[in-house]
Amino acid sequence: MQLVKKLTATGRLQDWHGMVCPWCAGGHITGNNHKLIESTYARLGGARVRYVQQMEKTIKSGAVDEWPDVEAEEADLGKENDVAVSDKDKPVRRDWKPIAQRHPARRHVVLHADGARTYKMKFPGVLHDNVVHMKREIVRQGGTFWLKPKFSEVVDHELPSGVTLRTKSGTQIIDRFWAHLREHLQSRTRRVGTHATRRRIRSAQWTFWNKGQELWSRTGDMLKALY
Repeated sequence: MQLVKKLTATGRLQDWHGMVCPWCAGGHITGNNHKLIESTYARLGGARVRYVQQMEKTIKSGAVDEWPDVEAEEADLGKENDVAVSDKDKPVRRDWKPIAQRHPARRHVVLHADGARTYKMKFPGVLHDNVVHMKREIVRQGGTFWLKPKFSEVVDHELPSGVTLRTKSGTQIIDRFWAHLREHLQSRTRRVGTHATRRRIRSAQWTFWNKGQELWSRTGDMLKALY
């Protein structure tokens, strides 16, 4: 360490103090053992992965309330992740169908989504409404009009029992999570299917669930639940 300080003082080594870490792009170098810090974050991320996966097993759409609200939307997390579903490449049937059959189908839920045609597929036990996130050009009676985007509106659904359920369409909650996830990933390299990417996504889920809370205390609660 003394040799490093001497070489840095003479300009033979670059002084990295206070600069963004070139390995993880996630923090500033403090002079401490970088590998130790990196290992600590990896272990913390691993614990968050286990905790989120454990908690997800207890989450069941429609298990508590009849016809609760569920949101669905695609996201583009970066060109490097090669996702099949993105903002530019709208979800296709082969992507959405197995997800819908596994989660919202037969659970008596109200599905809120954007205007992508794929989301309009019908499944038993699912009522659907959608909003328009982008303005659209439509032709009506020989004229061309621009339809303004609608991010939310009140919608009435008729339940199988004949009762009318009034709800609010939109994907505001999941939109907030996408923004949180992008901020959490920042400039890190994101390759689909890698352990590091999955760990960061699960870690983002954990921080989103605990947003606004004291994270030291919540981390302690998490570790107690795991160990």
